[in-house]
Amino acid sequence: MDTLIRLIFGLLVVALATACTGKVVGLSDNLAPLATLHVQLAPGTDVTDMKHPRVGLVWAGQTVVESFCWTATLSADSTVRAVADAGCRDPLGFYPNYVGASAPLQPDGTADLSILALPAADLLVGDLSARVAFASVVLYDDRDGDGTLSLRSPHWLHRHDDDPLPSDGGGPGEHGDGGPGGGEPDEADATADRDVLHAASLLSMTRPDVRVAFREGGFDALSAYYPREGCPPPPVGYSLVGAAGFSTLDAILAFAKGKLPATTGCTATTLDVGAVELTRAATRTVQAVGCTRGSAANANGTPRYREAPAKGAFLEELPWVCRPIGAAALGPLGRLVGGPDASGGGKDGASGDARGQPGSGGNKGPAEISEELIVAYAETSCPALRHYTVRGCRNDPRCAIPQWDLSGSPPDWWPCKVVAAGGATKP
Repeated sequence: MDTLIRLIFGLLVVALATACTGKVVGLSDNLAPLATLHVQLAPGTDVTDMKHPRVGLVWAGQTVVESFCWTATLSADSTVRAVADAGCRDPLGFYPNYVGASAPLQPDGTADLSILALPAADLLVGDLSARVAFASVVLYDDRDGDGTLSLRSPHWLHRHDDDPLPSDGGGPGEHGDGGPGGGEPDEADATADRDVLHAASLLSMTRPDVRVAFREGGFDALSAYYPREGCPPPPVGYSLVGAAGFSTLDAILAFAKGKLPATTGCTATTLDVGAVELTRAATRTVQAVGCTRGSAANANGTPRYREAPAKGAFLEELPWVCRPIGAAALGPLGRLVGGPDASGGGKDGASGDARGQPGSGGNKGPAEISEELIVAYAETSCPALRHYTVRGCRNDPRCAIPQWDLSGSPPDWWPCKVVAAGGATKP
């Protein structure tokens, strides 16, 4: 019996080892790469100041940009623009999902990235018959020396311990977004050993880009996932594709017509032909390639709201603006990198809970419109906004049963318009 069990176990090991590769692969074998990507720095690029220069792949994620950051791009209000400039990312910029293959940069400014596996299913966008994933090629300083790029989440540099806010259950993560009352900032993120990005081949859809693509099955030409409207579909399997990009205004005008913005300069080739050239640039857009969305907003792009604190001294330091609560979400305009429409609340009247779980919206409470306070918090790595109200719920500022209600007696410092539940307006 023992012999039979060992035989069955051995056959299972062989079956698992051959399922994806077609041959037996031992744990000590050197895996043959599925593809190899060649990377080189632009002529004259100096990396002598980097501790551990490396190149790597960062696979793109899906998100929906909150409506304030979209509308601010067209605003003539200097206050709105100041808040957006400090707290919004590029609405058409790259959002990371997963860090892939990485390799050290060689003294001659080149590197070869060996891709040993197919992208995981959660990186592929589309249904089983037509799925695609895109990745940006990055140059970074691996300052902590762990051999990979560490992604970051928004956290708050300024703490106001005398202004406690409802806790989200910790620092950056699934429920916490750090900062005052939301857990301590990610201290490791603020040290000199934090990884630093210096270049990326896909920064924003408003700029020319070169990206690694992986396509499986067909291709959805109407996909809003980092679209390349006007370009041929990427080849099946791994490839290197490029495009010239489009402007934010072009994107807005196209979506107003129910279309995707068009681009030109389309290229496509296999990974083993030529090399991706990276140009070093120290900009916030480059750094944002390594910034996750964090938990300051919901997956559908709507903000997560906070109760107005007792004191507002932080307004003397930070950019802020008052805006009507429930300012129109932009629906498909926010979907250029995929995800559900930013359409606001849900269906049946239930509000979100204190930890930011999705509420269903529905019955919206008083019809009069109060204003929310939008603050761009100074940050050490990733831009982000915070939304404060005197009445509301975490996921719905106009919920029927509020988690907090200071509308009858708002804090003395509160600068925005307040409409109390009875309809009386306070300046």
